[in-house]
Amino acid sequence: MEKFQHKVKVGTQERANFKFCGMNLETNEKSEIEITVAGDKQDLIKPIPRVTGRRGRDITELEETMVRSRIGALQWCAAICRPDLSFRLNHVLGEINSSRSTSVITEINAVIDDFKKYEDSNRITFKPMGQKQSLEVYGDSSFTGHNQQGVCVATRDCENQRINLVGWKSQKSDRRAWSILAAETHAAQYTMDRAIGIKTLMSEIGAGLTSVGVMTDNLSLKRVLYSGNPTQELRLRREVAILRDLMSTDNIPVVFVSTEEMLADGLTKQKAGGKDLRKAIMCNRWDIETVDQSNELTKEMMIEWGIAESSDEDSRSERSPLQSRKW
Repeated sequence: MEKFQHKVKVGTQERANFKFCGMNLETNEKSEIEITVAGDKQDLIKPIPRVTGRRGRDITELEETMVRSRIGALQWCAAICRPDLSFRLNHVLGEINSSRSTSVITEINAVIDDFKKYEDSNRITFKPMGQKQSLEVYGDSSFTGHNQQGVCVATRDCENQRINLVGWKSQKSDRRAWSILAAETHAAQYTMDRAIGIKTLMSEIGAGLTSVGVMTDNLSLKRVLYSGNPTQELRLRREVAILRDLMSTDNIPVVFVSTEEMLADGLTKQKAGGKDLRKAIMCNRWDIETVDQSNELTKEMMIEWGIAESSDEDSRSERSPLQSRKW
């Protein structure tokens, strides 16, 4: 906190336990910070009365108002401590903007039931971290119609492997993709942008990072990035070239993990095969078991990509702990 105050001027300060923007922040005896949604916000989230009349009819203005108010309240809770609800809320919002059928009432009531069912999960805990931390940004995409993108940002303690989930987002892609590789590449670009932004922010406030990595569960994307083989799609070639340049310039490798270890999987589809975000937040740790030793950016790769000059001397910088780690 002292480093942050040295960088940013702060007015009124509160310590230990306080309320801020609808959030309750508490510090327990283990120096852990727990963030929960204020009680008055949770009380506003109530199921919508059962739909009467013909099934499949368009919703009325009153029903639309009730649905949108519930979506807004739930999105606020999802942004604070319930990332597992993000995709479902984004899907319901898309349905009400397109079909306006009464089915959206059934869907939003199901989300509310899930929110009430796991009330113990309506909190997020930040564990104390050591001096050596790595930043891991997980990005995923679903290839169904309008592609859905998801990103999860986590910091990992390099000593005890404890993690803190510090950010997440689920959103529709701003353009269609013609292949799974194109969808994953576009998601990787968005994920890389988030990684660079957070890396810069943490360095400005004095929070040092030993390494930064972008995680993907698409093996084809990893192979394209770490080989000189061009893709058939011209637009995809340009995006791959941009990713390679960012990987080299900012020293951020793209690391392959299995689908079972992909945290952002639950932000892109209804029935995800990856990690349960709700359980990951509660236990504050998960282990990546996929072994992949070919995530190093070599001098030969950068020369082949045209982003480094050939030299007799090896001018590679020292490998970061993330690049030397066995995944």
